[in-house]
Amino acid sequence: MHTKTSRRGGIYLVVLATVMLVALLGTAGVLAQTRQRQRARGTMDSARAATMAQAAIELGLQRIESDDYWRNNIGGGVWYNQVAPTGDPNDGVLSLAVGAPGGGALSTGSEDPYELVALGEFGNARRQVSLAVNLVNTASALECLDAVIYADNDIVLNNSASVLGNGIIATNANIYATSSQVFLDAEAFGLISGAAYHGTTTTGTPARTVPLSEDLEPLYWPQATAIDIESLPNNKGDYFLSDVALGPGHNPFGAGETNPDGIYLIDCGNNVLYIENLRVVGTLIIVQPRGSKSQLRGSISLQPAVAGYPALIIQHQKMAFAMTNTPLSESTRGVNFNPDGVPDRGSEDADLADSYPSRIEGIVFMDKEAVLVSGSYTTIRGHLLTNAGMDFEIGSNLLMEEWTEARENPPPGFVQPGGTTELVMGPWVRDLD
Repeated sequence: MHTKTSRRGGIYLVVLATVMLVALLGTAGVLAQTRQRQRARGTMDSARAATMAQAAIELGLQRIESDDYWRNNIGGGVWYNQVAPTGDPNDGVLSLAVGAPGGGALSTGSEDPYELVALGEFGNARRQVSLAVNLVNTASALECLDAVIYADNDIVLNNSASVLGNGIIATNANIYATSSQVFLDAEAFGLISGAAYHGTTTTGTPARTVPLSEDLEPLYWPQATAIDIESLPNNKGDYFLSDVALGPGHNPFGAGETNPDGIYLIDCGNNVLYIENLRVVGTLIIVQPRGSKSQLRGSISLQPAVAGYPALIIQHQKMAFAMTNTPLSESTRGVNFNPDGVPDRGSEDADLADSYPSRIEGIVFMDKEAVLVSGSYTTIRGHLLTNAGMDFEIGSNLLMEEWTEARENPPPGFVQPGGTTELVMGPWVRDLD
């Protein structure tokens, strides 16, 4: 009897162990299936989060493509923050930030690189995608930008006039220098006569292409903010653009409407306009000033807000340069020339402690004669171009400082046919958060 009971107990233990083993195997299988489902769900969520991030990049690129002035109109920073494309956050959300490659503030230069950084979220998964974009300008500059001074007609230098600096002074006609000093290399289709030339002289050079005024109008005029000449101070009918600062974020005239690229247009309507003692960060367009009296005079600081753009365009009349080389001083003039919206190397302030070289930086384009006034001292770091001629009055001085920006990145209207700007995108970089 004792033997049978022991045998039955042993069998019971074996059966119990077998049942427990089967139960454990079943539980392990369930756990494995659960983990597989979790892994599969995690993989699916991660893929959907990555899709959200990619969609954010595509949305950003579409927005950029639809607005040529997106850098100013939209700017950098966060464009989308946890936006649900379907309206239901459970279907996933996306975020997008735009800035300089590697982080930092977005540059306003139209051809500077930028980076889009996107984040997609779905369930517990988060995926980040970034895309760096460079713009490569394949355009070639017009031949006129090979020279720092170029005229379609005669260049005449009268007694004691001087042209200083470096680069080429060129014309599609003749250069006449009477007891003057020319330190640039001189090139002309016709004659080069007089004295004294301190650089090389070359005649019979092919004509260079200069844009026509009507070619520039559709490129810059529609983008410009008009300043009514009646809003300027005047004295006996002569108007004055003086002792002010103009820039992308600052316009003291009229209703104060600003221009993101600093392009401002004044139609003089054949009235006299004196431009003096001012600072402009942008492109100043002057239309039909009365050419017999209108002048740029005193201390002037002009530079484009958009890299390579013209600083000054004068249309339908000549204008005289009567500038001085005396720096533009805030304390002397009692004017703050770098208020908010008119930065100096990125700096803006409210004091009167700054001064600026009296200089035009960029392209100066005229469709009529350029006149350098007797005794004046004009400095241009860029190009002086005209569809007409140039007259250097007795004792006038022009200093040309070579500037490569426009040749390397020619602005609209100064590009050889067939040139373009191409987007070059880097690889999509994906990071798992």
